[in-house]
Amino acid sequence: MRISSDPFIVPNLIKRFYRIPDDLIKWGGENLLEVRLYGKHAMGISEPVYIREASTGQQQRAVIDLDNERAYLSDLGNLTEVDLDAQAYIEKNEVPAGSFIQALIRLCNNSDHIAFFAGIKVRGIEDATTQIYSDNWFSVLPGSEKCVWVKLYNDKKITGSFKARFELTGWNIRKKNIGGEFKDIR
Repeated sequence: MRISSDPFIVPNLIKRFYRIPDDLIKWGGENLLEVRLYGKHAMGISEPVYIREASTGQQQRAVIDLDNERAYLSDLGNLTEVDLDAQAYIEKNEVPAGSFIQALIRLCNNSDHIAFFAGIKVRGIEDATTQIYSDNWFSVLPGSEKCVWVKLYNDKKITGSFKARFELTGWNIRKKNIGGEFKDIR
């Protein structure tokens, strides 16, 4: 099997190969494939997944070499840096144990250049909360805006004080902290 992503949507995940033993496939019938993602960059699969006859070793090496050389990304290094106008709207900065809070992040691209592959993270409370984003890793066209909802669940029921802020990053986006600090997790 080969998992493929459009490099303009997900530039760091161009091709992946996984072997499924023939005796586990119901040929001509319905099959269920479960894919689990692990790691700090595991954000989900945004492209269709295909099962097909395995590529030859030579074909797999050619795709992996293209990925390793990052030739498909060379022009993206020439993108002009963009400083997005960013605001965080949040009612309170405390996340009670067993509860959640929501925040709305509004990004405006007032430049003449695309803001490519923007991402929002909450830094400082990763181990204390589960964070759900309505969208992450997206582009903001010139003269447009993007709103992202973030839910922070204190499902681990951790108490204490933590300093945390929203962080905006991206391919050609000026990295910055936005919004106020979260003072307590109770």
